[in-house]
Amino acid sequence: MPVLAVAFTVTSMTQSTAGNAVNVWNQNQNQNQNRSQNRSHDAHDRLVLLNLPTPSSRSLTFSNLVWMGFLFTNSPMLCLNQFMWVWSKLSGVQWMDAWEDRFYGNPNAVITRLKTHKTIRVEVYTETEEQALEIKKLFGGSIRKLVHKNWAAVTEPARPPIRIRSSVIITGSRDDGAREKLGKQFPGRHIIQIPADMAFGTGDHATTSTCMRLLVDVAKERAGTDWDMLDLGTGSGVIAIAARMLGAHHCLGMDFDPQAIKVARRNVRRNHVSLVTMTEADVLQWKPERQWPVVIANLFSTILQQAFPTITKALEKNGDIIVSGILYDQWEDTRAIAEQCGLSFSQIKRKGKWMTARGIRIK
Repeated sequence: MPVLAVAFTVTSMTQSTAGNAVNVWNQNQNQNQNRSQNRSHDAHDRLVLLNLPTPSSRSLTFSNLVWMGFLFTNSPMLCLNQFMWVWSKLSGVQWMDAWEDRFYGNPNAVITRLKTHKTIRVEVYTETEEQALEIKKLFGGSIRKLVHKNWAAVTEPARPPIRIRSSVIITGSRDDGAREKLGKQFPGRHIIQIPADMAFGTGDHATTSTCMRLLVDVAKERAGTDWDMLDLGTGSGVIAIAARMLGAHHCLGMDFDPQAIKVARRNVRRNHVSLVTMTEADVLQWKPERQWPVVIANLFSTILQQAFPTITKALEKNGDIIVSGILYDQWEDTRAIAEQCGLSFSQIKRKGKWMTARGIRIK
């Protein structure tokens, strides 16, 4: 999945559907997307806004927050144990802009929009009781001491495996026997194990899952032929791993983030696949030394638009390309630039606010 530029300062695990719960207010989002292929680790000048369109009215707890921080960045910026107190206050949603301005630049401030969308909860996590009391003195509300838990032992609620067509099953289980168990449950399917706390595209995000479905189609059409695959913005490596299992001779995964590459390599080993290489590179600086018959690029549209000349050079003529990470209102501009670079799209899929397209290089 394309990872949003979120500046969290804590980590932990819970809230399995965090990908559907995050809305990021970031005054410099476009600038940061241009600066980084798929995430930024700059912790300044951001305020995190969290929407919870979940069936229950359960608000975001501290453990939920830290899981979401891990899910989207996998790069903790502050030790969890430093947070001892939290100040909180309920407010009408009409005052959201005012609260945003009030805590602008504070990376420990969180605004949670509750189920009714008429009320928000404003929270600030602090190291000391005195800091929390000072905020209460200014704005009212309440403070509470955070209960210590062994956060490393907290596990995310079990999620059902993700089914990709009738070919691939993706599990987030960390159980060593999970792949064997699912292999018996789904005979004939490729089983991929990507632990849910590994972030970077575990397979359930709209962009990743749609790329995977189109990849299955490409693999079926190329069955019996010799083909390699290039995965730009590889994240967890799940797409490259799937391509290898589906018949690609060799797969190369690239990502701007060294932590993502570390995770991807770990997942390659975990799934016992060979001939899958992961390398750290910035697609905006990269110069391809060969061409691939299949290229998948799951990147923000601002990056895709700049990278299309390079991506086209990396793709064989008449080769298959799948692009994703594009917001609906950015699709037409992105498509126009891609076509100027010699790409043509025959399949265009929308899933929620995300667009994914499959095409070929025609010139």
